[in-house]
Amino acid sequence: MRRGPSADAYGRTAAAAAALAGAALLGAALWGLGRLSPPAPTTTRALWMSRETWAGRRVDVLGALEVFSPGKPGEHWVLQDGNFRVGVRGLSDAVLNPLLGRRVRARGVFAFSESYGGYLDAPALTPAPAAAEAAR
Repeated sequence: MRRGPSADAYGRTAAAAAALAGAALLGAALWGLGRLSPPAPTTTRALWMSRETWAGRRVDVLGALEVFSPGKPGEHWVLQDGNFRVGVRGLSDAVLNPLLGRRVRARGVFAFSESYGGYLDAPALTPAPAAAEAAR
């Protein structure tokens, strides 16, 4: 009388586990490509109007770095362009203060939450070059 599963059952189990692991790695790699790919040029208006489309994507956007609701409980940093703005989170005041009121280029991952709205999570900020200003 034989005991335990056959060698063939072990082989099928190992093959299934390998296929699942491969699928998980492929999914993680594809997700990572979206986060590591070059940022897509866009505008604050496009981010605001199509938040679901842009959420989780790396973006390159121009705007003036401002403080929204200064001196009030909801005070926070924003990137403003015309009537549209997106929040800037994850950077210290020491990094942001020198750029206050200046036109900047922000490159980072756009996120959206019902409680906070649309924001760039810890973006790289640089003064906007004049050529980039003219192109937008």
